[in-house]
Amino acid sequence: MEYALFSLQNNLPKNMTLLCCLSCRYGNFCPYGGDKMYCFKAFDAGNIKDKSDVVDIFSKMDGLSEKELLAIRRQPTYACGDYEKIDGQAYTYNNWPDYVKR
Repeated sequence: MEYALFSLQNNLPKNMTLLCCLSCRYGNFCPYGGDKMYCFKAFDAGNIKDKSDVVDIFSKMDGLSEKELLAIRRQPTYACGDYEKIDGQAYTYNNWPDYVKR
């Protein structure tokens, strides 16, 4: 699914951006593998500088209930009103910046 979204974005006109969790600065995959994406808006995403910060957040998530985890779990194609474009200012643990050529 990710690669289809990358391809779609790369074939859109330069002034168009897909608005989805995969292209959002808050959309982070689990650094331990798998295809689960989580919204980090509640984790002060502006202070995430690298993968180790993402790992720290996931270590803190161990104490969350299943209900709390489901509340921040997202599909890469999901879009919400809190969307913010990946701008390179904050670190996002997903492949969007690597595969989308802008």
